[in-house]
Amino acid sequence: SNDTKAFFICLGDMPHISEKIYNQLIVEMSKNKNKQIFVPYYRGKQANPVLFSMSMKDKIEKIDGDFGAKKIIDYYEKKVFKLSTEDKGVITDFNDLKDFQSK
Repeated sequence: SNDTKAFFICLGDMPHISEKIYNQLIVEMSKNKNKQIFVPYYRGKQANPVLFSMSMKDKIEKIDGDFGAKKIIDYYEKKVFKLSTEDKGVITDFNDLKDFQSK
């Protein structure tokens, strides 16, 4: 839609991300017009989900591989807003049965 201002990149193996994180990222986007990428950080570690302004859409569509979006974030560092959080859900992923049993 032409009204779309932003989009999330979310990982399917991270079910503990709370709606609070999504809402915080959206609020920060509305307050920080000079930023185009909004990333949660847990204790200094880059996390997920990532909110991108539509101005980044063409760049995202051109990436390839699992680490493509991270390269975009690194390259456009000055356009990144870092949301500090203590919500461990932003780094907790489930890759195999063992992960499901232990978390």
